[in-house]
Amino acid sequence: MLQFDRDVCCTYFRHEVALVLHHASAWAAIAGVVVVVARLGDRDGMAATFGEADLAVDLDVTPTPTIDVEYLAAYLERNLSHHYAVDVDSGRVHVAWNARRLPAWLDPSSPT
Repeated sequence: MLQFDRDVCCTYFRHEVALVLHHASAWAAIAGVVVVVARLGDRDGMAATFGEADLAVDLDVTPTPTIDVEYLAAYLERNLSHHYAVDVDSGRVHVAWNARRLPAWLDPSSPT
């Protein structure tokens, strides 16, 4: 299930954000937990261009086991394109879309 915090609002709803919400709700249904949309855009300390353009999402998991937050972040990283940055900060998953973000370079001979 996907829920929205009471104070969440969006200036302009974008398909980049819709894709994040789609994958978050799919994961919530599979995991049997509630994913709460805590914020759209305007994250404190975030690059102003992405926050003001509503290209970022903060997600919480309820109830809040840390492992579920990590699993949600990993699921989103696997299912979203390389233009999305996914990180966990203070028990919350933050996802931001950036068209200029390049894909991670992986060395096939590297053990990691």
